[in-house]
Amino acid sequence: MESLNFLHHINSIIYYHDSKACSDLVFVNIGSLIGILKELIGRVHILHSKARKYVGDDDVIKGILSVAKFKEICKKQLDPITKELKVKDIATKLLNLFLELSIATPIDDKYFIPALLPVRDVTDINPYGDRESLLFYFKKATPMGLFCSVVTRLLSSSCYEIVSIESNFSNCIELKYCTEGIATFYITLVERIDCIEVHCEEQRGEGIVKQDVKMAIDSAAEKHNLSASHEIRFYCSCRRGTTGGGVGGGVAEGRKHTVKVETVNEEHIFRCSENPRIRCQLKKKLWSSWLDGTPEGCPSPQEAKDPKEILQKYSAKLSKAISANVGNIANALFAEDLITQGTKEYVTTVGVANADKADRVMTDVMGQLEASLDERQYLVKVCHVLTQQGAAMKKIGNVMLKELGEDTAAVHPPPPQRMPELNSGAFLKIFGSSADQYILIGAGLNVDVADLLQMSGPAMNNLIMVFQKWSKANKNFTWDALIKLCDDFPDQLGKAKAILKEELGI
Repeated sequence: MESLNFLHHINSIIYYHDSKACSDLVFVNIGSLIGILKELIGRVHILHSKARKYVGDDDVIKGILSVAKFKEICKKQLDPITKELKVKDIATKLLNLFLELSIATPIDDKYFIPALLPVRDVTDINPYGDRESLLFYFKKATPMGLFCSVVTRLLSSSCYEIVSIESNFSNCIELKYCTEGIATFYITLVERIDCIEVHCEEQRGEGIVKQDVKMAIDSAAEKHNLSASHEIRFYCSCRRGTTGGGVGGGVAEGRKHTVKVETVNEEHIFRCSENPRIRCQLKKKLWSSWLDGTPEGCPSPQEAKDPKEILQKYSAKLSKAISANVGNIANALFAEDLITQGTKEYVTTVGVANADKADRVMTDVMGQLEASLDERQYLVKVCHVLTQQGAAMKKIGNVMLKELGEDTAAVHPPPPQRMPELNSGAFLKIFGSSADQYILIGAGLNVDVADLLQMSGPAMNNLIMVFQKWSKANKNFTWDALIKLCDDFPDQLGKAKAILKEELGI
């Protein structure tokens, strides 16, 4: 499995080991799948160009695909795969894989695929009058395919649904937010070259929508290995001067550009992205309503009862607090079976910012919450873990427990387990019986082992050198790194893993 995952990671094969739909399949010939997508997109392009129309393709024009229609359009590509792999229904398997990858979302007994929709001119979109739009701004352009995945991720939640099947586009779509206890409101999402633009009909829904879209972006980026680093911006209204004019230059009249946001002590400062010396205050109140905690009109803490709404309300503060101690918090949540193994491993990844790791934890928690049969009980368990992770987390966790109807004064979770010191003695105790694997251990910890290859001394001495190099480099020098190492090489380090688990009491 490790080899297959590696080959998938370098795009040599296609293999999804954690897929419920296709974990039993390995696509060695990537071209066969590309051929399927090419045929599907080719048919849709012909339909939208009106050059030719096929009987029964009305649904396809609207982005809706049935299993039967998929088989019909891609018959020449699917039949050889079915014959070669001896799979009865490869079409259904692939469509269900599209669901798992947020490429599609179910509508009745069919599949809605936003990427099949036509493109519209979005030069000037203002669906809700004087409301200000929120921008998820990408410095290196909006990643290809991200927008459609964000749409399907939102539609996978019971709170969102398509307003009209008849008038959707692959770069602009209107959704309806509807859930018990909150009056229905509408949102419009627009894909632009450098941002995803979010319009919300009602101010009271802005906080909810902002967090939902953010989590959808994070989830979609994770599934497709996209670089989706973004920041919140708004369209600037400074209208100052012409390019090159005035002190420090200016902005061409009528040119659409953005404002950057800086928040200090809960005070928002808005500066023109073209000329940072310009502080934009004209629409400060409208912009701030997107950024501040509980949006106007949303339930007060005493009224809020839906677990998802509670988690959404505090998710921004939670992400910030989690980033300060993300490794320990992820371990604690995983120990209680509240997040997945994949998220726990991601948190140990070298070179990823703690803020991104914290966002991954929050995305996983939201996903687990939505999948839970008892959402309230799941979130209560999460809160109990969080209250043991420092003062900031304790305060947020207790507030959330109170909103969930828990008596925080009567709750006394067990104190957190103290982690043993990570030193050379502990390291040798764990890996001493596997000392002959010192090259693998060093490579797994991202240690330079080139010089050790030339040494013929006792394996234990070389293992000691591996520890010294690792501790001196001070890169991901954590227990989590050792746990991941043992998980990555179970055949070679199975005994070491057992000793490690005993050492940590897990």
